[in-house]
Amino acid sequence: GASRHALQIFDKMRKAGFEPPLEAYNDLMSALAKTEDVVEVETLFQDLHIKGLKPSVYSYNALLSAYEKASRTTLEAYAEELFRTAVDARNRMRDEEIQPDRATFGIEMAIKGRMGDWQSIRPLLEDMRAAGIEPERLEYNIAMDAVWPWDVREATAIFEEAAHIYHTTVFHAYQDEGGRRVWRINLH
Repeated sequence: GASRHALQIFDKMRKAGFEPPLEAYNDLMSALAKTEDVVEVETLFQDLHIKGLKPSVYSYNALLSAYEKASRTTLEAYAEELFRTAVDARNRMRDEEIQPDRATFGIEMAIKGRMGDWQSIRPLLEDMRAAGIEPERLEYNIAMDAVWPWDVREATAIFEEAAHIYHTTVFHAYQDEGGRRVWRINLH
């Protein structure tokens, strides 16, 4: 698709002696992350270091996003490896003192939820606030989705915490006979 074509142009530019700036790497990594091309995103991320470019929060978000998206469609054993690699990347981000942004927290919550580490979701919401980032609807949705399979009461508590965003009057969550998650919300 378009991201593959962009990668070909990117490679031609480098072979011609033009060294793309960090922003070009970030854009390409973000595009490739959407296609779940973890290997290419990792290669580009490593190239940043080789070229002496310091990764930014956007660089790390693209890398983390690639791991998260690829974990959705891969075998469980490989998904666990992706999760460990994502945690390592997030730790490197901290070591490099790169401050997370809204997207970083959302991606990290999605990864933790898929890993079954639902207990870390509320602390991540607290870390967001401590970083001066107030969770919005998207982050609360990710948080609830991450927690729901493990603890319906905690997911409900997170929803109630976010009620000011949803403007709800009644909220009820349950699993139907087929085990599907059902959310019933009456808006005012």
